[in-house]
Amino acid sequence: MTNTWRSGFDITRSSDKQYMRLYDISSESVFSNEAYLERFSGRDYSKISLMNFQDVRLGVNEEQPDALPYITHTMIGEPNAMFGGRWKADMSLIALNREDNNQDMQREAFSAEWERTDIANFGLVNTYKLSGRADLYSVQNSDAYKLDPTLEKNLVEPRGIVTASIVSKYPLINSVFDNQAKAIIEPIAGINLSPDINDNDDSDDAIPNEDSLDIRFDSTNLFDDNRYPGIDRQEDGGRFSYGVKTSLYDNDGRSGKLFVGQSYRFYGDKIFPNGSGLEGRLSDIVGQLKLRYSKDLEADYRFQFDNEHFIAKKHEAQVTGGTDDFRVRTRYIYINSVAGTGFDESREQLYLGDLYNINPKWSITSSALVDIGEEPGLRNASAGVSYNDECFTFSLKGVRTIADAASGENDMSFMFKIGLKNIGEFSENEFLLGEDEY
Repeated sequence: MTNTWRSGFDITRSSDKQYMRLYDISSESVFSNEAYLERFSGRDYSKISLMNFQDVRLGVNEEQPDALPYITHTMIGEPNAMFGGRWKADMSLIALNREDNNQDMQREAFSAEWERTDIANFGLVNTYKLSGRADLYSVQNSDAYKLDPTLEKNLVEPRGIVTASIVSKYPLINSVFDNQAKAIIEPIAGINLSPDINDNDDSDDAIPNEDSLDIRFDSTNLFDDNRYPGIDRQEDGGRFSYGVKTSLYDNDGRSGKLFVGQSYRFYGDKIFPNGSGLEGRLSDIVGQLKLRYSKDLEADYRFQFDNEHFIAKKHEAQVTGGTDDFRVRTRYIYINSVAGTGFDESREQLYLGDLYNINPKWSITSSALVDIGEEPGLRNASAGVSYNDECFTFSLKGVRTIADAASGENDMSFMFKIGLKNIGEFSENEFLLGEDEY
């Protein structure tokens, strides 16, 4: 539109829930449709969106709300421009609308923060942060009222919180193995302080939880002010977080990194659900191990262990390796159930995939996804061959799906694709074999 404004839309609709997946057009479970207007100006960004969602999973599913509208505006200050640090402010307005007499919600949100990092002469790194937010909720046909009629059916509820935090790091570096490698040990500790706003009164129960359901506690958010995703749920109280990061780098490019950490909440009520790893005052132990032997062999492992009995609650491991012509990737996931998130059972799966480039134009791929949890068995397997040159592409792929979560059916399908560069692509699902109900 102009140098600072642009607009667009992204719309995907399907008259049949299985069509997009059946013909390998899309594997999405929910289609997002959006019309938007954006503004870019220096460090500032604004966006106005109208959003609609279509759930294409079979069966009876919870209705997806429309966001009409969703408005955001972000401002970021210059580095070191405010008391030696940088400020940031966010404003948003969202109106979630559902059909019939289901819950509708409007939320106005404002947040501001200031952050500064100092490095002492002896190497100590301190990051100071002050943040605050104010939110205003308006709710109609509250879901909480349906569960507890003593609550209000329609309400307007304000909420505010301020947080002060400091995170300190002290990296220690030394040469090892006759100066063939560098070893780093970095203790990390942080304190987060905020007033206790989640005191389990009626106002807390009445505020809807639309965007803070998917709780994920790991090494990446251990020191965050709010370890809930989204806005609707805010972590309050005081806590002390600590951990240690160790690294080893050799002169040939090989490396290993390990982080282990935990936190202790010394005041504030329990606000996280059981199974999250944050429900107690002492959190679970989380960490990550990354190994790199070369660009052709890497491993990444993330974990979460119970703080009392050291029982595993989460494993995420991935190994990739090979050469320019042949590569293999394997991934293992185990995630314990978390109350209130929709996952009432633990999940355990193993994925194996490979790619073999026969020559610069021809390649072969295959993969398999195996459930090794409470209902073990093959869930998905595929194999294919493809050709790619300057003008033409061709591929043939066979997929065996067992107990597909979206369709509830098992099937065997073959997908054939032909593409002409810069013109388009033609594809057809030529065969569908062995369909049976789950």
